[in-house]
Amino acid sequence: MTTTWASPRKILNAYHDLEYDKPIYDNNNKYVGARGSASARCTEKSPGSVTIINLCDKNIKTEKWYSGPIQKWCDGYKLINEY
Repeated sequence: MTTTWASPRKILNAYHDLEYDKPIYDNNNKYVGARGSASARCTEKSPGSVTIINLCDKNIKTEKWYSGPIQKWCDGYKLINEY
């Protein structure tokens, strides 16, 4: 008998592990969009950044930067830090 369902979720890096065309949720489990095409490489002081495109409103396309940890979440990813 295994208890893998209760094991802690692995923390991932947004720059390296966030896939394109997967849904992204904020730390309150609210859908925020999908990964955009722009990204900034890791530096001595930053773990790297990615853009997140808000696709909720079809008429307005907003894009925000996110840098930090993520988790696999349902069919996409969950942001650990504030968005």
